[in-house]
Amino acid sequence: MGTGPGSESDSTEDDDFPADAAALQAARVARAIDNARLVDPEAPGSDEPFEYDGPSKSQRKRDMTALQKLGAQLIELPTSVLRSLELPERLTDAIIEMGNTRTHEGRRRQMQFIGKLMREVDPEPIQLLLDRRERPHRDEVNAMHLAEHWRERLIADDRVFDEFVQATDCGDLQALRTNIRAARVEHTAQRNGRQYRLLYQRIRAAMAPRSGPENGQDGEPDGAQDNLE
Repeated sequence: MGTGPGSESDSTEDDDFPADAAALQAARVARAIDNARLVDPEAPGSDEPFEYDGPSKSQRKRDMTALQKLGAQLIELPTSVLRSLELPERLTDAIIEMGNTRTHEGRRRQMQFIGKLMREVDPEPIQLLLDRRERPHRDEVNAMHLAEHWRERLIADDRVFDEFVQATDCGDLQALRTNIRAARVEHTAQRNGRQYRLLYQRIRAAMAPRSGPENGQDGEPDGAQDNLE
């Protein structure tokens, strides 16, 4: 068997290349096994059982803070409402006791105790009940802010009148125009008085009209027409 020029060099390269490739492949396999151990406790070569350490310390702290805030909301409830939530007896008693604690340090410690007891309950249904209870109050606050916003816009710009009429049930448009002009005079003079307050009442009535003999209202605030100048 003859050999041509360069055959010895070719043979050396052929011998080295498979060794390098095998080493690279072995490293890849080792990494794959290590990665498998992180997600699969039954992965081949895993010497120790898979363990989940649980939430991080920062996550546990956030959860604790959220429970304490929920406990603070519970403290504000009347005792009758609090008992209707059917919370664990120790938690209910701790919340009631909070109302009897006067010192700053005592209240701080009691609040921490309530936060710990909150771990024994599922916070989600409690939060839903509290949100449902607070919704009417939030809706009323939002309506108040919206009425105040409409009043400022109506006083500042006559063009807003048509927009307000389209968006609400205004009733007597001429009375509303007169009220807006009078409130504008007060506002310009920096003495927001009766007409300014009356305009707010008209806006609220237009936003949520109440009519019919059953409640004695005709969609206008009491005495609105009589008080117009």
